[in-house]
Amino acid sequence: MNIFNFFKKNKCTCKYTIEFPIYAYEENDTSKIIQGTDVFKYLSENKKKDVCDNFEYSNLQAYFGDIGKKILNMKMNFIENGVIHIEVYLKEELSDIDKDKLLAYIKGQLSDGWGEEEISFRKNNIKYELMFWNNENWYIKYIN
Repeated sequence: MNIFNFFKKNKCTCKYTIEFPIYAYEENDTSKIIQGTDVFKYLSENKKKDVCDNFEYSNLQAYFGDIGKKILNMKMNFIENGVIHIEVYLKEELSDIDKDKLLAYIKGQLSDGWGEEEISFRKNNIKYELMFWNNENWYIKYIN
């Protein structure tokens, strides 16, 4: 079943796109952080696909309480300008309060749950660890 038919059948009535920046640090020196477009360029297409697939299949919405029950699916995409987009497909619109809760749930999972899962890659014989949260200059926001 293609994605269009899935959402039509499951009555997807709304989609939110959430954006946040991406970081990586050298395995043996966490003070050496790369970010944004550098991370995007360093990651292979296969690694990006693996990370996005892992995110989609992790079923994070199971941890989101009542809001999670409204979510049909979530998809992650690496964007060329060095950010990540998470598309959240829902059965119904969320209130402003629930939208704030959704951001908090996703931030929590990125910083202290799914995002703590070790995802590494190599570039120029240096091993990097991918980070989905950073306490400096980090943001998460709706872009639509």
